[in-house]
Amino acid sequence: MNEARTDERKTTDEELSQWVADYGDRLLRAAYWYCRNPVDAQDLVQETFVIAVKSADRFERRSAVYTWLYGILRNVGRHYLRKKKPMVPIESVEHMLEVESNPDQIDLNMATEKVEEVMGGLSAEHREVMVLRYQDGLKVRDIADALGITSGTVKSRLHYARDAIRRNLPPDLNLFVPVGT
Repeated sequence: MNEARTDERKTTDEELSQWVADYGDRLLRAAYWYCRNPVDAQDLVQETFVIAVKSADRFERRSAVYTWLYGILRNVGRHYLRKKKPMVPIESVEHMLEVESNPDQIDLNMATEKVEEVMGGLSAEHREVMVLRYQDGLKVRDIADALGITSGTVKSRLHYARDAIRRNLPPDLNLFVPVGT
């Protein structure tokens, strides 16, 4: 007998709209770390929500909505990385030309580029836990649930990622260097 479970319920249009409002920006920031391009990041998030809409009836609500959506984004991001062709987005070139005359903006851009370079040098697994922990503010347990790994593995990856950042960022940009050292 294939009876529907009594605790199962349909996901409404209002609920889906609320998910976009509540989690769209967080997913966009996470997507940016996959592609480093704001336009592609928007496409990844859009694809994430398209998949979420199509599979909302299968969402079992055993995890937080963001955890489920991030899992979808993670798969979409992996697919993107597999088919990615290396190129410099035109927006980056235009932006570099615009800020050439502003020294304060150049310093900020150089710092941002250095942080992105160091984060980009991390393995995908280490970068992923760093983004989820420090950018999205997830707890270790929630990261473990989202990635399907143990909390101990999350803690280990965070430790090694922070250590790599500590070694590769100058102290004035590094949040992981103890004060006074």
